[in-house]
Amino acid sequence: MKTVSNALHAIGSLWFAAVLLTMWLVAMACATAYESMHGTPRALATFYYSWWFEGILGLIAVNNLAALITRFPYSRKLIGFAITHLSILIILVGALVTQQYRVEGQVGLREGQSTDLMLDRYVESVKIINRDTEAWRRLDLPTSVSGSFAVVENPSAATFDFEGVGIRVTKFLPDSAWRRTALADSRTSLPAAVEVAITRGDERNREWIFSNRNETIGRVNVAFRPVTDTAALRALLDGQDPEDSTGGGILHVTIGSEHFDLPLVECGTRPVPIGTTGYTLRVAEYLPRAVVGEGGSVINKTSGARNPAVRFEVTQGDVRETRVAFANFPEFRHGDHELNEIEVTFEVRDDWAPRAPIEILQSPAEELFVRFSPRGQPARTTRLDVDEPIDLPDESAQLTVSNFLAHAREDRELEPVLPPRETRIPAVHLDVIAGGRTQQLWVQKNRSFRVEGNEHSYDIQYSNRQLPLGFTITLHKFHMGRYPGGRSPRSFESVIEINEPDTGRLRNAVVTMNAPTKHGGLSMFQSSYDLTGGRRTSFLSVSRDPGQPIVFLGYTTLCIGMIVVFLTRALGPKGIAGAEVTR
Repeated sequence: MKTVSNALHAIGSLWFAAVLLTMWLVAMACATAYESMHGTPRALATFYYSWWFEGILGLIAVNNLAALITRFPYSRKLIGFAITHLSILIILVGALVTQQYRVEGQVGLREGQSTDLMLDRYVESVKIINRDTEAWRRLDLPTSVSGSFAVVENPSAATFDFEGVGIRVTKFLPDSAWRRTALADSRTSLPAAVEVAITRGDERNREWIFSNRNETIGRVNVAFRPVTDTAALRALLDGQDPEDSTGGGILHVTIGSEHFDLPLVECGTRPVPIGTTGYTLRVAEYLPRAVVGEGGSVINKTSGARNPAVRFEVTQGDVRETRVAFANFPEFRHGDHELNEIEVTFEVRDDWAPRAPIEILQSPAEELFVRFSPRGQPARTTRLDVDEPIDLPDESAQLTVSNFLAHAREDRELEPVLPPRETRIPAVHLDVIAGGRTQQLWVQKNRSFRVEGNEHSYDIQYSNRQLPLGFTITLHKFHMGRYPGGRSPRSFESVIEINEPDTGRLRNAVVTMNAPTKHGGLSMFQSSYDLTGGRRTSFLSVSRDPGQPIVFLGYTTLCIGMIVVFLTRALGPKGIAGAEVTR
């Protein structure tokens, strides 16, 4: 018995109380700083709803209870002490009641729309609905899972069965995003793809990029395209602009009723026969910035606007002509035209202007190169090996191609986003057992997925739990006030009608931000709105806090107890002496 008494005195001691209060104050200070940096939801999950924070509050309650027990019976000078400590217990009990039995949700309505349901803010659920009978069953996820900001593997109490369809939650992601992925495929008609990663400090972003596409990876725009023209690739590797090379163009030749297309790159090294017509054609010079100079001669400027042209020779027998064809002015004739039967026009088909500041290039031999095109600086091209990082110019970051597929088909996979974003999209991974087989699928929050059971089709949904209001709300009108002379919102309010189906009672109310409406034990106040799409949508927060009266009672008695303690110490010669031994 003495051991129990000593233990109670130690638990209810002032020293233990000081330690607990210090821990609580430090936790509150850290939580306040953390909330300012990461937002309220993460602070709630990390601090206020954590097991250790609730443990501190529980120990404070035990300390107060032990202090009350060990001082019983109370003398007149300990009445204030007893009231104060009892008030703290009442406040903690009220907080516990609030945590266990509170209701806090949201109702979203368009003008003219009605509902008798609200979305629970704290409880999320997986719901399966029979599409034929509309029968359903719901599994509420533990708040320790849905409120977590970390990946949860195999959460407990996350299995249920409905009409022979079994569902098991195997993984929870606090934030998720669909990521494009590529799968190797033997079909040569499919494009190539590269997996590119951008690493900046501890941040690493990666993305699959398919041929002739751009993707933003982190904060960097990257493109991937094959280079089928060896001359253009040589120009890139030599530090030249490929538009200055002879690649990337087609010569369209018309002889009588016959038409021929000659790749420009094939005509730059030797005379090319034009079918069986007896004509040959050879490109003598490619002029990317051609202008007609003095004396009618065509020259190439080193700078200026692009105006592609080619100087070429046409030969038939002993007759040879030199002509110039302009891509932008196909009707402009320059040079000799004695061979009237043949007409040649020039078309530039390959635009080598950079498609992104960083381009991954694939050569005809499936080698990889990277081309950097910083604004206002010359472009630079270098070889790129798989899994070998390259420093980005003017960036404290590195680029790595971690995978290359010569032929790939596009697919998608869901992956966690860590750390979670402010507007996060949670997701759950499910094992769905139906018809003797197991199907694995990801379902993001506020999304649904259809599965086939033994005899019926089912929709599987993941969202906040729906709760009945006990009455019907209809939004008649949403009004938003603006500041004079501007477009900034000043206030917004909803004109609603409340209908109790059991009694037929109707009630009209105006809900604003600062003037909530109460009905059926619920408080409703204006929280937000949405005006996109030309349709006004009002969002009302709905709450019920059964622990609030208990907490208010505790605060009231706490004030009374502190006043009694003050008066006890202030009155009578024994008041102060008695107060010194209260704990």
